[in-house]
Amino acid sequence: MKLETSKNIGPHPFYSLNGATSPSHSAGQGVGDYTKHSYQVICSNVGASADIAFYIFGKNELTSKWQKLAGYVINNSHNNNGFLYFDCWNFNYSKCCAIGTFDGAEITVIEKHNA
Repeated sequence: MKLETSKNIGPHPFYSLNGATSPSHSAGQGVGDYTKHSYQVICSNVGASADIAFYIFGKNELTSKWQKLAGYVINNSHNNNGFLYFDCWNFNYSKCCAIGTFDGAEITVIEKHNA
């Protein structure tokens, strides 16, 4: 049986979206040195009319187009308190966005990337 361990090697957690109340995209981040990626999405004031899509994108070259890695719905009945995302991938750059109808909703995203 093989046991894999990971040290906490990488930057400290950071806010890529902080209290977004309208459609927002984070800045692209250089994550090529890391293979483990986590996103904590915190939602508040998600009312009946809110209909938000949250996406995580990746790419390998600065000049290439962003490709969607993950997508989640945020509305009154799905993920309205937030959610956690974790995965392993080897892209050089990543970013996230929250788009759609906010109607008073507030979205905060905290990212952490580890080797």
